[in-house]
Amino acid sequence: MALDCIEDVMCMNDEEGKIEQLRDVDPDIRSDAAKSLGKMRAAEAIDPLLEALRDDEALVRRRAAQALGKIRDQRAVHDLIAGLRDDARTVRKEAAKSLGKIRDQQAAGPLIAAMTDTSADVREAAVKALGKIRTVSAVEPLTAALQDSSEDVREAAAKALGRIRSPQAVDDLTVALEDTSKSVRKRAAKALKKIKT
Repeated sequence: MALDCIEDVMCMNDEEGKIEQLRDVDPDIRSDAAKSLGKMRAAEAIDPLLEALRDDEALVRRRAAQALGKIRDQRAVHDLIAGLRDDARTVRKEAAKSLGKIRDQQAAGPLIAAMTDTSADVREAAVKALGKIRTVSAVEPLTAALQDSSEDVREAAAKALGRIRSPQAVDDLTVALEDTSKSVRKRAAKALKKIKT
């Protein structure tokens, strides 16, 4: 019992130390602190991590977005939505991934907007997040994503449509069975099977 208390105190001190490091002048230390807080799933770090989403360094912002996704606290949704418009592609991608982990319906509209991002990585992350949120309002944009120039985005769209299981997607998924990519064809077939069962 005493050992548990000692470990709890050490964990608390470690969290407090990492939260303090989020304010360090060295961006590498701030970045590592954000990463560690995510691994700890430290709910006490939500507010400092939200501040880190506005850091001058993209790596710190990306790690903060990633940490917030691991913690999965609804309080982060608004700031992660703002992260979808970050200048850095890596931050936009992590913000989308984290919104998918939190699965809050209010993120659906901004994630749909992120499906038009110039970066295929961001589009793919937004599509995957929408599949996790499973909102019917995403079906039409996801069926449009089956025509994306990126094979990874098309595959993710087919998978997301399978998770949502909307009959509205059947015609577009049937067309995707003829995609040039084998992985997209396989994903479309699996999605159609899920919808029909």
